[in-house]
Amino acid sequence: MDPAGIRAYCRLLLAARVVSNTFVIDLTVSDMKLQNYFLTLLLIFVVCPGDTTAQAQASVAVAAWGNNDSGQTTVPVAAQSGVMAIAAGARHTVALKSDGSVVAWGRNDSGQATVPVVAQSGVTAIAAGGNHTVALKNDGSVVAWGWNENGQTTVPVAAQSGVIAIAAGDAHSVALKSDGTVVAWGDNNSGQVTAAPTTNAPSATASPVTLNGQVLSGVKAIAAGGYHTVALKSDGSVVAWGQNDSGQVNGTTSRSFAIANPVRLRGQTLDTVLLSGVIAIAAGEWHTVALRNDGSVVAWGHNSYDETTVPVTAQSGVVAIAAGGSYTVVLKSDGTIVAWGYNENGQMMVPMAAQGRVTALAAGWSHVAALVIPTAPTINVSPVSLAVSAWQSPSFTVTATGFPLYYRWRKDGVNLVGAMNATYRLPFAQTNHAGEYTVVVSNPAGSVTSTPPAVLTVNASISPGTVVAWGENASGQLDVPVAAQSGVTAISAGGIHYYGDRSIGYSLALKNDGSVVAWGTTNNASTGPDFRQSQVPAAAQSGVTAISAADFHAAVLKNDGTVVAWGDNRAGQVTGIPTFDQAGEPYFPIASPVTLNGQVLRGVTAIAAAGLHTFGLGGWGHTVALKKDGTVVAWGHNGGGQVTGTPTTNDPPAAIASPVILDGQVLSNITAISARAIHTVALKNGGTVVAWGFNTHGQVTGTPSTNNGAEVAIANPVILDGQVLNGVKEISAGAYHTVALKYDGTVVAWGANFYGQVTGTPTTNEPYSAIASPVTLEGQVLTGVKTIAAGGYYTAALKNDGTVVAWGDNGVGEITGATTTNNFGGWGSAIANPVTLRGQVLSGVTAIAASYIHTVALLGNVPLLPSLNTMTSGNEIIISWPTNAVGFRLQATTSLVPLVNWIDYASPSAVHGGQFTVTNSLSGDARFFRLLKR
Repeated sequence: MDPAGIRAYCRLLLAARVVSNTFVIDLTVSDMKLQNYFLTLLLIFVVCPGDTTAQAQASVAVAAWGNNDSGQTTVPVAAQSGVMAIAAGARHTVALKSDGSVVAWGRNDSGQATVPVVAQSGVTAIAAGGNHTVALKNDGSVVAWGWNENGQTTVPVAAQSGVIAIAAGDAHSVALKSDGTVVAWGDNNSGQVTAAPTTNAPSATASPVTLNGQVLSGVKAIAAGGYHTVALKSDGSVVAWGQNDSGQVNGTTSRSFAIANPVRLRGQTLDTVLLSGVIAIAAGEWHTVALRNDGSVVAWGHNSYDETTVPVTAQSGVVAIAAGGSYTVVLKSDGTIVAWGYNENGQMMVPMAAQGRVTALAAGWSHVAALVIPTAPTINVSPVSLAVSAWQSPSFTVTATGFPLYYRWRKDGVNLVGAMNATYRLPFAQTNHAGEYTVVVSNPAGSVTSTPPAVLTVNASISPGTVVAWGENASGQLDVPVAAQSGVTAISAGGIHYYGDRSIGYSLALKNDGSVVAWGTTNNASTGPDFRQSQVPAAAQSGVTAISAADFHAAVLKNDGTVVAWGDNRAGQVTGIPTFDQAGEPYFPIASPVTLNGQVLRGVTAIAAAGLHTFGLGGWGHTVALKKDGTVVAWGHNGGGQVTGTPTTNDPPAAIASPVILDGQVLSNITAISARAIHTVALKNGGTVVAWGFNTHGQVTGTPSTNNGAEVAIANPVILDGQVLNGVKEISAGAYHTVALKYDGTVVAWGANFYGQVTGTPTTNEPYSAIASPVTLEGQVLTGVKTIAAGGYYTAALKNDGTVVAWGDNGVGEITGATTTNNFGGWGSAIANPVTLRGQVLSGVTAIAASYIHTVALLGNVPLLPSLNTMTSGNEIIISWPTNAVGFRLQATTSLVPLVNWIDYASPSAVHGGQFTVTNSLSGDARFFRLLKR
């Protein structure tokens, strides 16, 4: 064909489409002269003279947006140039380079992002499934890697030659042969492979696929959805088979699985009409999309999020389609993108800079990847120099324009591994991290380096009240803000895994001025729901003496003995009464102060907020308060009796215990409390322990409850191995285990041990229960412990020498700072004795806190909160406050009955400490005093 003929057909040939995560070149042969070029053009991306789309292949850039919880939208250096095709899986992304090599990034727990040697050359097409990846080689063979529980990466003989296209579903793979037949293999629970479900042997291979007794033939394109498969035939009709519970196969939910051969959809007259004139197909998790030859889009299947309700803007001019989890995205002929459906993770929030410049796109479960024509970067604001103390976490930030923008940070001219965002945060700075930092901002259109270098100076001494954190950071709970990098007196950590592999997290810090700082769990839906637990209300921004972060709610203790709580209130854990559809503020009330049974809760000396439990009978959370008279008050979720000792059966199972009564007696003489998820623990004055709530793994009694239906127990006192547990000075409750610190510095733990959170070595037999009395790690009794913190599935202990020991679940690095995946028989467990971060032993620690997914430590000499002191002299009371009360004012009131009217009492100049004498009058004009930060 002459050059003029090539130009005439190039735009058609380069209407490249990502069909079910597979990069496909669509060719509709309308001229016989093109017949001989069909196979060659299908397999090789042609560079057309003078065509901007084709030219983009030499300088195309990869852009990605949406969910990034596994790094799937953070483009690695290897994929920042030379990419010609893109694919998106559940939580990983794959790029095909012009040299025939493959680059993959994102989630890699099944090896789906670990490209084998055989796929590092000669690859012509790629597809990304749930947790596996498929590649087509230039010899017509297929290579697959990643999760293989259903045989989806075990390529059958029929797919080892003659293949011209591939597709990957959630747990199955599909190949199109050059003769127009289809081969499928992997999970067949819904008949997505063989068109007939195989429930007893869910793995299957269809070679070739046979529908209604006939070999499927004449196919020119394929797509694999979550649990269904779609084929486009050369006559423009569509065939589909597999799961049909949302009508994703035949448009109606009349059968849970179905075969549509061909697909017929209801028209406006409600008559079924043959779907025809289709030139491309895409399959999402529960829906299917087709592109017709007039540039319009048709979609059918699951529509709870309007993912199959095609907007007007996608009813013409569309050249490529892709279907994600519950959303649809299309590419128009002008290079713009239109998206609709579920947007929880921002997958439909197309960057404005990408509009009009996109050449190809792919849709994963909750993220989008695209090839775009780049614009050269320019740095507008360079990073600035910083000076910090040891263990603080400085951050450098650059502001640049251009699209897309790739970042590569350098220290003293050497690239920093993994530093590829606009902000470079340096956790746990040490003196060896001092130096000059620069950032290179680039894309295939150019690059620019920041200047002058930002100089980091690190002081070897630890600043008092420094906070460090390690573990999972999907919600930013490790990114300690400047306000919490000094002057902190107490810490608390909240967070949890939920809905499978997703999680949220946040941290609280109490400052020496009585204010609270929170970070993590923003409204970024990729990290899960935000119940505003990290949004500190005004009432908690002064006068706070203690803090407690649960998973979806938080509580603080004020210096007047009242409690302020906020966040999730579905079980009444904030207000005592569950709220569901509050006008304007659903689920997110603020109790300031907490009022129970019509009375303001007063006289509180300690608080414990317990978090969400998602794996069965727990749920939602509860709050516990210790009063100065030694009694305990609790409110919130009581499904396991964690509030009252006796489960509540109504829905929601909420309760208030004021006071807590166990075995018919008011619980009294209590000196400390702790709570987590589904049980509560209290320490008595004599060093014995009381516990109540769910006892599924023996977290209450040491021996799991199995015969009382709800598996609830009360241990009053706790008895382990036939002996009353005594000599205890501190307690901490984990999700399914409990930890006690004894006066002799040893630790006792009991309850669930499936991650080794009790003994350090996982228990593999149900109910996974164990007792460690004392805890022995690596053959040595753990001694010299100062304080303890039980996380969800792990335990941390602070030793007298300022180092930290931790043991149990390390799946997100909450123990060691680096994830453990295959230790202790695959449980993801670890022991850190001591905890070492970035090659440095963590030392100088004064306090620790643990959530389900991250750990927080307080370093340096903790700055004490300024406090008022009184001394009586006859009818006079002498009130004094220390000189460290910088910026404080002395205030007084005659009554603590809300609303309290505080007024300045001392002269305006007395703000740095002083003394004041009050003479009691015969009228008993009592006054209350406080220090207020101004």
